[in-house]
Amino acid sequence: EGESAAAAADADRNDEEEEDAWTFDPERGNVVFASALHGWGFTVPALARSLCKNGVMPFKPPLLRRYLFGDFRYNPDTGKILKWKRGGGGVPAFAEFALRPLWEVYEGVAEAAAAVGLT
Repeated sequence: EGESAAAAADADRNDEEEEDAWTFDPERGNVVFASALHGWGFTVPALARSLCKNGVMPFKPPLLRRYLFGDFRYNPDTGKILKWKRGGGGVPAFAEFALRPLWEVYEGVAEAAAAVGLT
């Protein structure tokens, strides 16, 4: 009976490990945000390293990547990461530090193309 309980525990552990391996989680870096058409891509850990390296946020990448994707926002006045609430002001950290810069690049390219008659 002890052997069957140990075998069952091993099987459960293997199932959990397999499930973890197939679970997508931006914080773990197994999700890539990308555009094949425009030739760019990044993971949340890569974004965290970049924000830290460039002094945008004063947190080490392992800590920062926990808060970049989810309902958190950065308050530059206090230097703290806070829980983000809809209607509470500000935008989530991912929108501010990943999506907004992308939107600004795309918007700038579109304006430049229009200015030279490419649209």
